Amino acid sequence: LMGAGNDARAIIWSNETKRQLLTLTGHTSKICACAFSLDSTKAFTGSHDRTLRIWDITTGGCRKKVQCGSAVNYLSVCAGGNIVGTAHLDASVRLWSTRDGQEVASWTDIH
Repeated sequence: LMGAGNDARAIIWSNETKRQLLTLTGHTSKICACAFSLDSTKAFTGSHDRTLRIWDITTGGCRKKVQCGSAVNYLSVCAGGNIVGTAHLDASVRLWSTRDGQEVASWTDIH
């Protein structure tokens, strides 16, 4: 289970023990979206600091910091787990590679 909020942290808890396992820190503004990879080895967080972060769940370390250009309001892990989609404050939607953090596609003024 993962939750995030206005304090720029994401916290991961154990579903079994209900204990806190990890605190993911590094964002500089509120986190509006978070999700796990399909294989549960990574976590993704999107923030109003205009970044998407990819986290290693075993260590709690940030694997990649992706500069998005606009505040992230929502994210979703796409089928297969190799792509993360983000929706932004500037009315854009972007797709990112989970391997290298590169932008794969983008659409503007759509929401």
